[in-house]
Amino acid sequence: MNNKRKAVKITAYVAGILAVTSAVLVGVLLIMGSLGIIFPRKQLLTVSTNDVTTTYNAKPVFGGAPFVTRGQLLDGHRIEVTAECKQTNAGEYENVPEFVILDAAGADVTDMYRINEDYGKITIKQRRLIVYSQSKEKRYDGTPLVSDTITVTGGSFVEGHTLVCDSVTSITLPGEQNILPSYSIIDENGADVTAQYTVSERLGTLFVLPIPVTIATGSAQKQYDGLPLSSNVWQHTSGELLKGHTLKAACITSETEVGDHENLADVRIYDEKGEDVTQLYEIIIEPGILAVQPLVLHVSTGSASKEYDGTPVSNKDWKIIYGTLVEGENIKAVSFPQRTNAGESKNEMVFEITDINGHNITNRYKIVQDAGTLTVTPRPITIQTGSAAKKYDGTPLVCKEYTITKGSLCDGDMLQVSFTSIVNIGYTENYIIDITVYGNEEGRKTDVTVNYKITYDYGTLTVTAE
Repeated sequence: MNNKRKAVKITAYVAGILAVTSAVLVGVLLIMGSLGIIFPRKQLLTVSTNDVTTTYNAKPVFGGAPFVTRGQLLDGHRIEVTAECKQTNAGEYENVPEFVILDAAGADVTDMYRINEDYGKITIKQRRLIVYSQSKEKRYDGTPLVSDTITVTGGSFVEGHTLVCDSVTSITLPGEQNILPSYSIIDENGADVTAQYTVSERLGTLFVLPIPVTIATGSAQKQYDGLPLSSNVWQHTSGELLKGHTLKAACITSETEVGDHENLADVRIYDEKGEDVTQLYEIIIEPGILAVQPLVLHVSTGSASKEYDGTPVSNKDWKIIYGTLVEGENIKAVSFPQRTNAGESKNEMVFEITDINGHNITNRYKIVQDAGTLTVTPRPITIQTGSAAKKYDGTPLVCKEYTITKGSLCDGDMLQVSFTSIVNIGYTENYIIDITVYGNEEGRKTDVTVNYKITYDYGTLTVTAE
């Protein structure tokens, strides 16, 4: 029994020693690993490649060997390229090579390094071309106008490449059609390499012009009478129709209003089946003129005359002395002239003519007025100036007295008078140097002197020695 207990104790003691020893060993290994004694750290490198830019030429473009841009290789180590990056077609690519790191003995030691990549790009630009097709035109003749050629006018091909026009652009009926950019570029093996080119297109247009045909229409004229004026006279003056085609026309203008109006026509052209083919032609109409002339009315107006009194003179009398209105139409005077100031003017009224519905149709008539006269004669007044006398004293003698002895001023009018003067011994008539008659027009002082005929009866100014 005691022997068993001793065996258990020894076993437990040994197990404890083994556990402690294992823990110590693990710690030592961890310390050695962190110090690089066991499991050494990988060398940090940054590997780069250059940017490469070129224009497509159907040949491979190589990216070049990688190189170290940060960190360094260990002594005796070198980079060995196993596959250089290469590209042929236009585009932008990452310049990623394949490589290993070898030691002096040629052994692969790539795993000794932790590699960061900073790669450039391979850029292959599209090759530039300029293609051109010439515009064409012709008159319609029933056959198609065709463009089947596209030529290169700028840029260059890679040797062995050619441009092929893939389809034909055509137009038969009158109109226009842009030449289609339908082409491809192929290499010497027949492969399509269009994507390797950037193409500037200068493509023309196909024009089929309609056949010109000219129609001249007739002319006519009359005085306005309330009825429409028309003329269905026309003539095909130029332009040949295609075989089997027939032209029909009808004048469509019908005018009542006064003025010059183009006599237009509706023109149609039909083929031998009776189908409308007018769109194949350019219809040119040389229109005649339908001239509706205004109806002439002669109207006389009355006259009136009076002496100026500050109020207007007018006369609203008028009558038609020649010409007749169209049935149902009426004329009236809507504005009458007046005259207030002295002088003479024509009594020219404004007339309005209306139709049966009351619409203003004055423009259909030419109203000739035998106008009377509105006359305002100047108002006569006589002014007598005063007399005065004095002994010479070296100062002017002035007498501002005056009297209207004949006639009178209109109500509200007033005189402004400047008189002469005398200084030296002698005498002179007391004449008026300047005279103005002022009226009051809507609160404004207005010169109305022209409306008066003024005569004078002058007094005398006398300067004596004693």
